[in-house]
Amino acid sequence: MNPNMIQEKDLSALFAHFCKSAKFETEYEEAGPGFDRRLVIRRHYHDALPEIMSLAKTNLSMWYSKYPFDWRFNKNEKSLWGSIVRRPMAMYPEFPVLNYFVDFGNPFLRIAIEADSKTFHDKRRDSERDRNLLQEGWKTFRVSYTENFEPFIELGEIAEMILNQDGEVAAEEMEKWMLNTSDGVVDAILFFYFMSAEERAKRMEKYPAHLSLAERTLELHRYVDFELPTPF
Repeated sequence: MNPNMIQEKDLSALFAHFCKSAKFETEYEEAGPGFDRRLVIRRHYHDALPEIMSLAKTNLSMWYSKYPFDWRFNKNEKSLWGSIVRRPMAMYPEFPVLNYFVDFGNPFLRIAIEADSKTFHDKRRDSERDRNLLQEGWKTFRVSYTENFEPFIELGEIAEMILNQDGEVAAEEMEKWMLNTSDGVVDAILFFYFMSAEERAKRMEKYPAHLSLAERTLELHRYVDFELPTPF
């Protein structure tokens, strides 16, 4: 085949992709809140899903697109999103599953993170929802509104404490971070679902308690029991 024809075909596909993306973005901006906007999001993910799944087979941390829209996050979701986007992990906002939209989800791994609101939160109803999702193979982790805004010491600062032989203080701060903050929960999800075995081994060499704390926080932040991946 003529190389020029291949290039023209690729450019044509790329142009069509950008046109479709621009159309979805316009529809999203023009749609009212609620059902209409969710309908646009559902159509976007329906079109994007084959590419999302293909990219995940190559690299679990590779995004199809982080910002197909100017996401309308509330304060709670925005805080959780901040923990996600600064890590090598792909968790798509407002991902549709069954008749639900999970706050952040990865369809290849079938895991979801929910940012539970301060007021509109019912454990019985949410548990039923999580069971329904689990029947479809989706595992849901939940963080509370308080945990999204809990002050914490960064992992890098904990590493400095260890280097300065403040081991006891470092252990206390790491436990607080892993078990009581949304950032710690997100990092535990990164550890179990997105890191390679080699990356996990390096993390545990630096922070020996990391595996047990990551496992504990994921067990604490779910309403429905399910098995976590084997780390090695």
